[in-house]
Amino acid sequence: MASTRWRLNISAGNGPTYLGIATLRMAATAAGADLCTGGTASASTVDSAPYAAAMAFDGNAATYWSTSGAGGTVGWLEYLFPSPVTVAEYSVQSSNVGGAYAPQAWTLESWDGAAWVVADTRTSQTAWGVGQTRTYTVVAVGPPARVQSFVWMPV
Repeated sequence: MASTRWRLNISAGNGPTYLGIATLRMAATAAGADLCTGGTASASTVDSAPYAAAMAFDGNAATYWSTSGAGGTVGWLEYLFPSPVTVAEYSVQSSNVGGAYAPQAWTLESWDGAAWVVADTRTSQTAWGVGQTRTYTVVAVGPPARVQSFVWMPV
């Protein structure tokens, strides 16, 4: 599905306090060119200015996006493209401060104009090396799943 908004929605990290991603790369084809150029990065939380969301898209492995401390092992990292793109492959590079800051479980999601649509789900991504890059293929099986939001009310 082509979309202008794509995000990595992280539900668990490998460490107790932070998430850190040096590079989030997205491509339209396997081993294709990085699509993350000319757009705008954002994140659910940022530790401080040197760790801004844009650092995960600057092509520099020495810089990285990092969440803030308390409760910082979950969150999202988003890229707003200038025009709709379809992501077939993406890669995540752990930060240079250690694999303990790498994400462990997440969904790659696109915005369809009304809801987030899950394109890929990963769990149990442990034992990251410092600066390690892992590449994932987006495999569409059946209709896309929409991320639902609801409030539970006790009876």
